[in-house]
Amino acid sequence: MKHKDFICIILNCALLAGCSWILNPQVYPSETSSIEASTPLGLSSTTATGMSNINITATPDEISLPILSQDNAKEVLTLFVKNNGGCKLPCLMGLTPGENDKAVYAFGTYFQKHSQTSKNQINGIDIVGHLDENSGGTLLVFWENRIRVQIGIGAALVDGSGKIDHMNMTGSVYQHHDDIHGNEIATLLYQHPYFENILGSFSLANILAVYGEPSEIWIMPFPLDNGYSYDSSKYPFDFVLLYQNKGFAIEYITRVIEEDGYLTGCPDVDYVQLSTWNPDEDKNFDDVAQYFSGTDSLSGANADFFKPLQEVTALSVKDFYKYFIVPGNDRSIRTPKNKWP
Repeated sequence: MKHKDFICIILNCALLAGCSWILNPQVYPSETSSIEASTPLGLSSTTATGMSNINITATPDEISLPILSQDNAKEVLTLFVKNNGGCKLPCLMGLTPGENDKAVYAFGTYFQKHSQTSKNQINGIDIVGHLDENSGGTLLVFWENRIRVQIGIGAALVDGSGKIDHMNMTGSVYQHHDDIHGNEIATLLYQHPYFENILGSFSLANILAVYGEPSEIWIMPFPLDNGYSYDSSKYPFDFVLLYQNKGFAIEYITRVIEEDGYLTGCPDVDYVQLSTWNPDEDKNFDDVAQYFSGTDSLSGANADFFKPLQEVTALSVKDFYKYFIVPGNDRSIRTPKNKWP
């Protein structure tokens, strides 16, 4: 399948699916859940940097966005994403839950205006803008030597209030290659330097360093249904860090491995989902679950199956924080298999 055919599929799926398209990073066909072995990655910095290296233009609607051209879009948006639009969570890419929804319309219009499709998978960017009466956002695909870093960013609005209800972001990385028949295949990776270059500020170590110890950590190894086996190591193992008073939760999704009656997984991976909300609102884990979506992710439908870290492992939240604040930590988390369906 040619690159342009893949892009047509991603654009059509994004536009037809409405608001939900920003929540599920697996939108390309023929993707597998295999993991590529790699050396654990460190970070060049554990703090967000400023936006001083790119030009910013302030819109009349209370958001500042970088000045783009067809030629500099990849470079400028790489820096924009890397620095989270110059703000800290729960602000996401310059948009803050609880504030004016006019900024969402400016955000969605901006990315619609600058929508483009890259000419190749070696050095390009795909930009899709989304805007309707209930939400706005963008889907960004960064290409580097057939490595695809895919990022969905979106904001949901509160009906009639003029306020942003919550924000969502997904991030994932894939290797593209051709099979023996010349068909294009995309393989989901769990660690890669190009992902770290763009989204390193959302890595596990960086989140812990910048925002401190989470208020809660919830985990779940899939599958949910009895009768399935973990032996294939193709099922996800989800770790959700809840920062209740800071107004965000971030989910790291890895593969579950069964060994000696335990289910194990390492949360220090490059497959991330994030939701932010107004921290003045009292949100518990069940509330926050409604903001997540996806086959392998936390959602309102499966929140009851997640369990607090300290109830099903030998670790406390403080232990987890101490271990994983160190960049590149490849420590696995173990939970007894008999504690899960």
